[in-house]
Amino acid sequence: AFLRRVRPRHEAQDVQCFLGMAYRRALRDCSTPAVHPPTSGSERAITAFGVRVGIRSNDHRLLARLLDVAPPFWKPTTSRALGRVWTLEMAQPHPRGTDSSGHCLLEGSDVVMRSPRLETLSGEFERRVKAYVAEMAPSRVFVHAGAVGFHGRAILVPGPSMSGKTSVVAELVRAGATYYSDEYAVLDAPGCLHPYP
Repeated sequence: AFLRRVRPRHEAQDVQCFLGMAYRRALRDCSTPAVHPPTSGSERAITAFGVRVGIRSNDHRLLARLLDVAPPFWKPTTSRALGRVWTLEMAQPHPRGTDSSGHCLLEGSDVVMRSPRLETLSGEFERRVKAYVAEMAPSRVFVHAGAVGFHGRAILVPGPSMSGKTSVVAELVRAGATYYSDEYAVLDAPGCLHPYP
């Protein structure tokens, strides 16, 4: 492990942080297939952390729901090269009144999940899109960890889901630490820790 200078979220001066071995991940140029960007009201192309994705739905009301759980700091893009496209298809009422197999989430053209509950599908979309952005971000290293700043240093609490990262981060914040994330610690090449709310 080694130390790198970082610029915390709300401070103008450089401070030290413990970066560890995560910095070894090389920055890469990812060539993505050209996919036409969504353009209608129920389609959106976005970029987050340098990764471009498309989000579609056959019901315009669901688009806002999906964008609410998209990775933080996303922005609309008009780029023609999207790495992935997710589609949430709302089940249409059957003419005879019988229930269909439910709503459907697709990644590209592959069915990922079917469910009668939209909450289940939006949760699965959130998990998949955030993991994809974390894996493909060209200039950031994402560590599955909680992260806080404390006395000029960054503290990372790595661990799998449901391992207590959120609880540890909450206690550190109560003790005076600055919150960065309880999901991903986001590091850049020089070792700066970035927030991931």
